[in-house]
Amino acid sequence: MRKRLRSIDTFRGICITWMIIGHTMGWWIQPQDYYTISFIYINIFVDAFGSAGFLFISGMSLTLSYKKKLENFNSYKDYKYKQFRSEYLLRACLLLLIGFTYNFFMVLRTFNITYIWSWFILQTLPVSMILFWPFFKSTIFSKILFAVTIL
Repeated sequence: MRKRLRSIDTFRGICITWMIIGHTMGWWIQPQDYYTISFIYINIFVDAFGSAGFLFISGMSLTLSYKKKLENFNSYKDYKYKQFRSEYLLRACLLLLIGFTYNFFMVLRTFNITYIWSWFILQTLPVSMILFWPFFKSTIFSKILFAVTIL
């Protein structure tokens, strides 16, 4: 059994709690105060801590998980590594397909093309997985250089 990192689970839970509060805020705030409080909450807390933190910690835990699996495959023959790579990329493509399928039906339902990004997390994680694959075995310097170049 693998050991779970409690700090990652705790941070993920805090981020989910912040997002739930942000999405249900309209239910418990007085109508006259909604716009002021929602502006402050969304611009300061939700964007900076909730959704961005959740995406960050999801990417980190996904990378740590696959890095551990990759280390276990290094002791086996080459066909195991190819099987691992295929499984990894297939999962990324499947998540991307699910995200775009959901968003496509949202566009059809609302007749608004901007809804192609309505379920953004299922597009961000798979694209990150596909972009990160070549960097699994690279040095930390090349990873940082690539990230700075993208930014």
